[in-house]
Amino acid sequence: MSYGSLPVLLESDISVFTFNVGQVRLCCECGLIKEEYSDEELGLCIIVLSTFIHREPSLAAPFLPDILNAVTKVALKAMYPWQSETNMHLPGGAVSVAHQFLRCVLHQLAPNGIFLQMFQTRINVSTRMQFFKSVAQALTDFNELNPIAPLQLLLETLNTKKSIPLGRLSTILHNIACYLDCLPLEAGLGPGTITWSGLLSQFEGFFRKLVLLLSSIEDITPALRIMISILKVPGIQQSKGLLDPFSKILSHAIQNCSLKFSFLIDLCHLCHRGFARERDKHFMGRTIVFELIQAIKFKTTLPDRNFLLLLHFVLQDVGGTLPNNSALKEVSTDTYLIFNSNASESLKTQISEVLDFLADFHTLSKVKSYNKGCKPGLNEDTLGGLLKSGLAQYLALEITRGNNRENRAVSRFLPWLYNAPSLVQLGIREYADCINHIRLLTWLLLGSLIHSVTYAANNNLQAHGHTTASAQPIPLEGSCYIADHIQIIFSGYPEHSRTSVQHISALFQAIILCQLWTVYLEEMVKNNSSGTEHSNSAMNILLEFWVKVTPCLLHLMSHSKQLTHETSRTWRARVPARIKLAELVNLHFLNLLEIFLDRGSILLNKLMPMWIPILRFHQNQYPGHLLMRLKSHHNYLSHSTMDFFTSSRQEANKKLLRWLQRLQFKMGQIEMQSSNITQFYSI
Repeated sequence: MSYGSLPVLLESDISVFTFNVGQVRLCCECGLIKEEYSDEELGLCIIVLSTFIHREPSLAAPFLPDILNAVTKVALKAMYPWQSETNMHLPGGAVSVAHQFLRCVLHQLAPNGIFLQMFQTRINVSTRMQFFKSVAQALTDFNELNPIAPLQLLLETLNTKKSIPLGRLSTILHNIACYLDCLPLEAGLGPGTITWSGLLSQFEGFFRKLVLLLSSIEDITPALRIMISILKVPGIQQSKGLLDPFSKILSHAIQNCSLKFSFLIDLCHLCHRGFARERDKHFMGRTIVFELIQAIKFKTTLPDRNFLLLLHFVLQDVGGTLPNNSALKEVSTDTYLIFNSNASESLKTQISEVLDFLADFHTLSKVKSYNKGCKPGLNEDTLGGLLKSGLAQYLALEITRGNNRENRAVSRFLPWLYNAPSLVQLGIREYADCINHIRLLTWLLLGSLIHSVTYAANNNLQAHGHTTASAQPIPLEGSCYIADHIQIIFSGYPEHSRTSVQHISALFQAIILCQLWTVYLEEMVKNNSSGTEHSNSAMNILLEFWVKVTPCLLHLMSHSKQLTHETSRTWRARVPARIKLAELVNLHFLNLLEIFLDRGSILLNKLMPMWIPILRFHQNQYPGHLLMRLKSHHNYLSHSTMDFFTSSRQEANKKLLRWLQRLQFKMGQIEMQSSNITQFYSI
């Protein structure tokens, strides 16, 4: 029924209307009512949009970003599962129409600069990959406009400008990187007039302009992603001109940005694979080594994490690795270089700089003062020690490799090892040089032992070349010469410890060298089957070493003279003015004994008869805390002599690594304290 022209709603109609309104679904983003359309209806809608753009491009221009975004979503939504596995589409279906729409619109508006607008438009991060993937798929097998044409036209436009627009440069780089990730490598080999060679020449001009604007770019990551994608392109060997701007961008990223280790690996691997000449293959690897050398010479400053990443990269090339720490979390422990990056060989030409870095006791203070702020997990007091131990590991591996080939690497890198100064000619300068040699030996042995432990923990890893299970830079015959250097330190300590603040730490350095050399030889014994000639030789040499060193310790303890530190009042405020030398030596020796007890030294029972005179020397004059420690160690040795050897090899390695890391920290702290005090008095 109706009254006049107005319809009358019956009660049943009202109930149905109310029910339908209650079932309406609203969009969670915009709040509008969701509408459902069939595949055919979506295709017709896209045709309407295409007609609108074709007939009224000026009116459609403001709506183009939203239109393209909507159509690219349809282009990737396959109606049936089998459509996602092939490029074939149903004729007249929405996906097919969307692909044709993208082809026609982009081809029509290409002369009007649509690609410049498209790449400098900020696209939502969640939909950016989807958008460019749709565009790349739509242009595949399109004769008039192949997939690399958008980049070609974009770069031609940018290269003709006097300067790249800085305000939109970051957006352009992100979009280019994303589009290259979606681009198939065979895109430049199909139909179309634009090929990879033409695009690479445009990229070369673009990157040369980009190098001049590096200081204005906040995030360099998109540029690195673009470089990685370009190095994958077939025919890259014909574009050697790209290597120079690539290396400059990589250097800037190393010095100023937080790098991913995977970027370094990918850049060097792809460069090695893409170019034919050896010089070009290793271009990126040489850039990385150059930045590392500049950093250890303190000519440039690097973010602390990048410093460790560069060092880890070089170590992987030579077959080593840094121990796990929070700064290297992203570095996969099961990923080794499967190619020759030439990083270790490049660093080998600069090995004198590595030796200077390890020998200079001011190094760690400089690292602390030059750092750019530690990342979480790093500490300014531990960073220098990590760097020194890593470079020492590299040096140990290089000397080991040299010994295997010509057996003269030790003499070439450490010419002073076999020429210890005589006591008759021992002056202040000779004593200082001996301390520096002792310090360098301690870092070298520390790096060698850390490599042996970490290699055992990651023995499933394979590098590109020959890997060494245990780095042994110092041969067994060097033991007597090391003992000679230690004897020089012990003999000259009472006289020369008063001449310089640096000399005060000489006793500590010598005791540490004794610890490390003992552990070094014990690891040789453990790594060889018991009873073999090499194992027996290492054991006998270790006993001979302590036969030479122990009398020097006894002579040092029997020295009646007391140390008087005749320095400034500030130094007297820091250290007691008079310290009994015997008590000082015994304190160091007790620490050495406790370390051997803790790690279960395999030769402890054989060495104890030689050490008992040291432990009992002037025993009645020691303070109470030393007497208690002596008594506890004596009881422990007499009642439990074999408990040390029950732990497994894996547990022993973990314990050894923890001890080495603690020792690394102690060595770093002693060097920093000596450096700071020396600088203070130099002023």
